[in-house]
Amino acid sequence: MHRLTRTGTLALITAVFSVTATAQYSQPVRDVENPARTPFTAYASGGIPVNWVSQLISVGTVPAGKRLVIESVGVSCTTDTDDNISLVTINVITGTLQGWYSVPFPIAIQKQGTTFDGKASWVASQPVRLYSDGVNYNTQVAISHAKVTAAASCFAFVSGHTIATQ
Repeated sequence: MHRLTRTGTLALITAVFSVTATAQYSQPVRDVENPARTPFTAYASGGIPVNWVSQLISVGTVPAGKRLVIESVGVSCTTDTDDNISLVTINVITGTLQGWYSVPFPIAIQKQGTTFDGKASWVASQPVRLYSDGVNYNTQVAISHAKVTAAASCFAFVSGHTIATQ
């Protein structure tokens, strides 16, 4: 009986002094209608032929008066199972008073297993924050592999947006 009294007392105190808490949610701020910021998505494919160790895959040029802000890079390759993808970079264009330069940024790639036809599958997906200023120059993904006696097939995906530079 003593136990019921404590439980009852606690229930009464909880009922009398209960406070209702309501969560307030903020709306995310989005700059949807800003004409200076335009979404950018590029998809390109390329192969590394036999007797070659690398290939450049162009993922587009930056329009005049714009800067490309790259936010995500993805790469998918298939090779022979005894081949290795040794290097993947995205080459962004930056300008200085002396001229335009291509700056490589490494992308981590990993072997994911084999495909249905027995090829090795390599995948990279990396969030980044890179800026490419190269008007009339291609932004490129460079892919290198080790086995020159076989071909490799790759796809590159880039997404982000453009912003006005003027």
